Amino acid sequence: MSSYKRKDDLIILAGALGLKTVGTVSKLATLIKSHLSDHPDIRLDPRFAGLFLQNKRRRVDNGSSLTSSITVDTSVST
Repeated sequence: MSSYKRKDDLIILAGALGLKTVGTVSKLATLIKSHLSDHPDIRLDPRFAGLFLQNKRRRVDNGSSLTSSITVDTSVST
């Protein structure tokens, strides 16, 4: 939810949840958070699942790299 800071985004989200779409950014955010808290079943709806993610990026702490090596075969076959 923290990524929704623009009023237009909050209005669209409130409308999608069937909530009032008028008010300040703060009031809309509070209304949406309250609704999500009161209706935990919304987590099951794929349209809103992203609202419940803790972090979009997760750090890998096991020492492995997030990038992989790619070997390109540059030989030409005829």
